[in-house]
Amino acid sequence: VFPRNLRTLAGLGRLDDVCALLVGADRGKLARGAAPDKRWRGAGEWPSTAQPAVIVADAFRHAVACGQRGSAEALLAAALEIEEGALEALVARAGGSSALCDFLLARRHVLHIWGEQALAPWLQEILAEADGRNVVDDALLKRAAEAARAKGHVAINERILAAVPRRLRAARTRPFNDARAERFLFACQHGVVELVEELLASEPALAGARNKWGQGPLHLLAAYAPHGAAALARRLIGAGVAVDGGGMWTPLLTASLWADASLARVLIEAGATLEQPTSALWMAATASRFNSRVQGHDYLEIVGVLIDAGADVDACCDWGSTAWGNAAAVVRLRLERAGAAPRERVEGRERGCYSPSTGLSPLLEALAAGDEASAREMASQRGGGDLDEEAALGDEARVRWLLRERYDYTRCVHGHGDAGRALHFAAYFGQAAMVKLLLDVGYSMAAPNAPEPSGVSRGPKPTHGKTPLEIAAARGHAAVVDALLAHLDDEEA
Repeated sequence: VFPRNLRTLAGLGRLDDVCALLVGADRGKLARGAAPDKRWRGAGEWPSTAQPAVIVADAFRHAVACGQRGSAEALLAAALEIEEGALEALVARAGGSSALCDFLLARRHVLHIWGEQALAPWLQEILAEADGRNVVDDALLKRAAEAARAKGHVAINERILAAVPRRLRAARTRPFNDARAERFLFACQHGVVELVEELLASEPALAGARNKWGQGPLHLLAAYAPHGAAALARRLIGAGVAVDGGGMWTPLLTASLWADASLARVLIEAGATLEQPTSALWMAATASRFNSRVQGHDYLEIVGVLIDAGADVDACCDWGSTAWGNAAAVVRLRLERAGAAPRERVEGRERGCYSPSTGLSPLLEALAAGDEASAREMASQRGGGDLDEEAALGDEARVRWLLRERYDYTRCVHGHGDAGRALHFAAYFGQAAMVKLLLDVGYSMAAPNAPEPSGVSRGPKPTHGKTPLEIAAARGHAAVVDALLAHLDDEEA
């Protein structure tokens, strides 16, 4: 299990052990190991054709994600030996190995870390994005100032002109936890019981540690399922770790997704919520059909545990699909025996459709008309689910959850897909706190509101082709303009 050892040691920052493994490694041995983690991104086992470059790259990215500079530099040196000249050229372009590690470590909370790529293609994407993304030049600022002046917003016009010339900061991310908290979360993720107990004994407040997305120790334990996860979960709960994790996505939902009945029992015994914000039974039933890494019949135990605990057998998601409708055939039979109605969906729970003429959904039309009460009522009836709508409403908790669990986060913050306009909607509707959140997770204030690949444009027509700063300036949202300008550097472009 060489790849797993290499990755784990890199994440823990044990540089001597990492170097010893790399020096003594048969390069062929690198391609013949188990997956780094049982549930690592759902990757299952490493394919038999896995290349040494991919395994070393994975360990390097993990070291970066955990903030382990020494391990990252050692693994980068190993990668330079394995990969061809393309990687050398990229490292040189970044100013050398040390400069490249500094660049990645400063951005580690918004990088797309996980994947089965060698370093050269991964770095090519990262550096290409850094070259052209988020550059705010004088022309953009002057357009926004002119939009404010045209609408009579003199004060906003002056604020923007005072910011010329500036540019976006190179790295707006901040480490969410200190090194001790990150080490504790990493130990929980990999089931290192001795280290977990040592850290908790010395600093009980670590029970409340969270990563950037609000995931705590139980979230990581459920997602990675190390050996003895259920027993460790009991210890963590006894030490004061919140059983529901304090967020929209609970550890029980993750255990249900991966059919981990033993962990689910521990969480339920400790008082885990079964139904909110998403039904754990609905999650398990859906996964029984669509999770290609786990067989459908393996979900019978977890489904039984949830039914016995009182879960609603007719549970549906926020757009109306039911647990019965999504389940594999064998799980459907179990749900029917428990009294579930054999229907695939509940009518009236669909997410909003966007009108080609207005570029808005019914919810956003109500919000644009000033009827916030009706807009929030529509959102509560559906349970949420559309990132643009939630950003317009300013629901920070829901947006964090949607970015983490439902949307392709990397594509969102890079301005692609059907969720790349959340910042534009937040700016249009004057949600300054939401604007700050989206900027901090990596959304670009320089990206215009472009049409979807189908040609359909989302958002009010005045926003089409405009950047968030231009939109906020024209609408007179001074707090949003201030939030966007605060994202600019003081140095000249």
